[in-house]
Amino acid sequence: MDKLFKAAIITEEYSENVFFGGGEKVNSFIIKELINCGYTVDVYTAVSYVNSSSVVNLIIRDKNFDDNFENIMKNYDLVISFNLEYPADISLAHNHSFAYQIEKNSVEKFLERIFSKSYKKRMVKYKKAFSNAQKTPVIIVSSQIVKQDYIKNYALSEDKVHVIPLGVYNAQTDFDECSYNPEKTVVFGLCARKFKNKGGFITLFSAYKLKKLYKNFKIRVISDKAVKNPVVLLLVHLLGLKNYIEFLPLQKNMSDFYKSVDFFLMPTLKDAFGLVVLEAMSFYKPVIISSLCGAVDVINDGVNGIIADFDHADKINVFFDKMSMAMKLNKDEYKLMAVNANKTADSLSWDRFSNSFINLTSGKCNNEV
Repeated sequence: MDKLFKAAIITEEYSENVFFGGGEKVNSFIIKELINCGYTVDVYTAVSYVNSSSVVNLIIRDKNFDDNFENIMKNYDLVISFNLEYPADISLAHNHSFAYQIEKNSVEKFLERIFSKSYKKRMVKYKKAFSNAQKTPVIIVSSQIVKQDYIKNYALSEDKVHVIPLGVYNAQTDFDECSYNPEKTVVFGLCARKFKNKGGFITLFSAYKLKKLYKNFKIRVISDKAVKNPVVLLLVHLLGLKNYIEFLPLQKNMSDFYKSVDFFLMPTLKDAFGLVVLEAMSFYKPVIISSLCGAVDVINDGVNGIIADFDHADKINVFFDKMSMAMKLNKDEYKLMAVNANKTADSLSWDRFSNSFINLTSGKCNNEV
């Protein structure tokens, strides 16, 4: 061993074993792969969900971190930042650009500039991210949607932004021949903590149209906030969906949820990837996915899932049509789509993701270290 390589990871949140989002899970796989390559890893985080770590050297960023950033980073062979929070050797983007996230029509933009208290803060973050994007030689995103967003909103060249789809654990389960019965009840699943952004309202109005044609369906919705939202509850009542919608709390174990549904819904309005899509597919569940979800990159319409074109203005009718299409599948058609979904998920492992990431570290990772 000629030299001990050192890597710095700069992140907003750090967790081990228990993850609250896909981004934290991605961070953990990257750290494991760096350690496998012979790096020692220091994690600089604003928030930590563990008090100490036996895996990395954990450092809580203080108010002086920004001022001392350049001097601190000189001590490392590789610096990785997430979401362009700081300039680095590599930045991995879990989210869309700030410009894309607040993209609205001209009237909404005008009103937001006048009345929104957070508008100026978001603009400061956007300008900082824009500057960091120019200084970072390699930016990794999870989908083509985010790549095009970054090229446009951060004025980047195509060869600077690399797409690596996220990964998933193999669910280690077999296809259940008896689970799908379109003659009884077809069960759809939706994970929508941010109810509007994840397409919750699109789902409700699509369900209203669907119940005029079918009575044998149900939608299971994971959302801790929707059940406390009087608008959502009133809408369920007015649309006559009480017997069709089941609200569930946040799940400690998503496996049981995936097993309980026939199709997984993702009518999102904005999503950089949507890791739950791959997770559902690993359980042999075809997805009905919005074209605005980054995971659409891995969906072959009608083969391993169903794509709803949300570039169309009438998103509700488009999504209703796709749900209706799913209701019409017979057992053999469903099985073929479900098996193809599982094959796709199986090909997108976390090992593949972390290896692809390491390959973009400009040769800094040496297996002989």
